[in-house]
Amino acid sequence: MVAADADSMGDLLRGEERIPDDARALIRPLAQRGIAEAKAAIALRPEDARGHLALARGVGMLGIAAGKFRAVTSGIPGRVIRAYSKALELGGEREAAGPLQLEGRFRTIAPFPYRNLRRARSSLLRAAKIAPVKQTLFFLGDAYARAGDMEAAMEAWRSASAAPTHASAESLAGSINLLIERRLEAAKG
Repeated sequence: MVAADADSMGDLLRGEERIPDDARALIRPLAQRGIAEAKAAIALRPEDARGHLALARGVGMLGIAAGKFRAVTSGIPGRVIRAYSKALELGGEREAAGPLQLEGRFRTIAPFPYRNLRRARSSLLRAAKIAPVKQTLFFLGDAYARAGDMEAAMEAWRSASAAPTHASAESLAGSINLLIERRLEAAKG
């Protein structure tokens, strides 16, 4: 199912979890390459938060490629948590928006026992305070929606639609705007 075919808010929020096997097969080598490059960066500069953030993203993508069951049974969520925790530890407040955004998104969509909507919202609110960009506010809306607070979700999504896009997500701005529109429509009806 793609977000365009979604009939309800639940379908929209779950859409990204339904990734076809052929797409997973394409994601896996990209994730593995990203992990290898992140580890090389960490070896060169172990105190640079960006390498640990890249590692968390790569391992997270590997988890997407593996699927929830295999990801959990192989310890991927723990690896993601350790990597973004290290990025947060090293990043300071200026660099923290990226790791906080990643933690918030991960805690929103992760399977049990790693999902924690309270921590997700807290991380995303902190990230939005540091850098109120489209993707962070979009993820914050999703965290509120999963927790059942549709009023706060709609407010976050409206803010996201008007927020600037971080340079690293510029190519995704149109897709994020489309998802925001669909979520707002589904929440109204």
